[in-house]
Amino acid sequence: MVNTWLADSLGVKPGDPLAVTYYRVDAGTRLVEHTNTFRVRGVVPMRGLHADRSLMPEFPGLSKAESTHDWDAGFEMTRQIRDADEAYWKTWRGTPKAFVTLAAGRQMWANRFGDATAIRWFTPPGVAVGALRESVSKDLRSGLDPVAFGLRFEAVRDAALAAATGGQDFGGLFIGFSLFLIVSAVLLTALMFRFGVEQRAGEVGVLLALGWIPRRAGLLFLREGAALAAWGAVLGTFGGLGYGLAVIQGLNTIWSAAVAGAELRFLPTPASVIGGAVGAVLVAVVAQWLTLRAVMRRPARELLNEGAPERPADRGRAGRPWMAWGFLAAAVALGGAGLGLEPSARPGAFFGAGFLALAGALLWFRRRLGSKADAADASRFSQMAARAASRQPGRSTAVVALLAIAVFLIVAVAANRLDAARDAGQRGSGTGGFALWASSALPVVENLDGDRGREKLGLDPKKLAGVAVVPLRVRDGDEASCLNLNRAQRPRLLGVDPALLDQRKAFTFQSLAAGADPAHPWRSLASAAAGTASDEVAAIGDANSIQWALGKKIG
Repeated sequence: MVNTWLADSLGVKPGDPLAVTYYRVDAGTRLVEHTNTFRVRGVVPMRGLHADRSLMPEFPGLSKAESTHDWDAGFEMTRQIRDADEAYWKTWRGTPKAFVTLAAGRQMWANRFGDATAIRWFTPPGVAVGALRESVSKDLRSGLDPVAFGLRFEAVRDAALAAATGGQDFGGLFIGFSLFLIVSAVLLTALMFRFGVEQRAGEVGVLLALGWIPRRAGLLFLREGAALAAWGAVLGTFGGLGYGLAVIQGLNTIWSAAVAGAELRFLPTPASVIGGAVGAVLVAVVAQWLTLRAVMRRPARELLNEGAPERPADRGRAGRPWMAWGFLAAAVALGGAGLGLEPSARPGAFFGAGFLALAGALLWFRRRLGSKADAADASRFSQMAARAASRQPGRSTAVVALLAIAVFLIVAVAANRLDAARDAGQRGSGTGGFALWASSALPVVENLDGDRGREKLGLDPKKLAGVAVVPLRVRDGDEASCLNLNRAQRPRLLGVDPALLDQRKAFTFQSLAAGADPAHPWRSLASAAAGTASDEVAAIGDANSIQWALGKKIG
């Protein structure tokens, strides 16, 4: 339906086609021009409802303009404004010139902001305006869902408790990392106790020569060692509490950047303190018992001769030769298999292969101690060193193991350290090949890939020649990195056009859901969205954040 002014201006009558060109809102502030062809069904007079100026909503930059030349619509005018249009504006302002069905209007102009600009109520005959207003207000309050307007009510305390109780327990992970240190401590304990026992080997020999059975003599030394271990555990407990308090204080002050400024509290529990002390004593006692068992097997005559080398039978307790080569072969096999595993499983294979290689090399070294073949071709100094080491092969092997584990830890940590700047220009790296990452407090709705958008933000298009920009839309939320020990309830989300990252083949994917195209993983966002339930949204996440911070997996 067109009004009489438009019908006269265009010379149209009922039955004539009429093309309407309009803009649709696209990404950001971009407007895309479309054209629809209608057929005129009638011409309406310019009076009553058809001449109501309030049918056009209050549009900033247009509604209060006295002239069409004063319009500030926020976009460039591409159509020439005629003198007749200027006269119409001064007389009728925004009075509509044409009317279409509500369905047609929604089809043309609906966007992410909604599908209507105003709602009008007509007062029925015999009903007061005030009563109608009260009725409509009551219906709105009872029928509108606050969520539809972006309002959300949350039980903050419940969410905080859920985040705290669902946090990831890294105790097992840290114990795994400290396993080599624990083994080193046990070896050092056994080594120190062995030194003490061997220095008193004459006393053990005297006891055995006087008729003491080895078990009773060993128990005497074991009690002495247990008492020393208990005193050491007491002193170590207080020292550990002081050291832990000092570390926490450092993390709250000079090292606060390491924990992203979070405030840490030192909260030792009786169970952890007592458990740590008892565990240390038990480890020390077991190490002492193993050492005493080896010493007590030696005859009294040999023990009375202090400093005498161990029996040949003791030197052969390192196992058969195939055991050392078996450990080394298993290390090589596990290391090779680890190359084909997912990145998250490779560190486990690395440490497992390293442990097997260490065990195999120590067994091999233990058997080679005192080998005449090695000493025959060596210099006199080397022969002396080899003979000195072979006098007490168990002690020598423990020293080698202690240093080997320490060096392995240093090499392992350095080998697994990640460099964020490494291969930063590669698409498959952690940076995705992007040179810059910028965030803004206010949305950047302009297209920064075009000269016009760059000029609007004061950026020189010449300086940015050849630079491509990928915009991201951010919905902020909980920290989901390793800096947050709680379970992230609402993680931060980034919205992106999958096609832009698919074209650049940005980032390396560790794993994909079933049915995803490995050649075009970013397309799975769009394809998966079509096959999910109405309340599901396809997402791609950082592997470590999904596993540790969210406790989730693919699917």
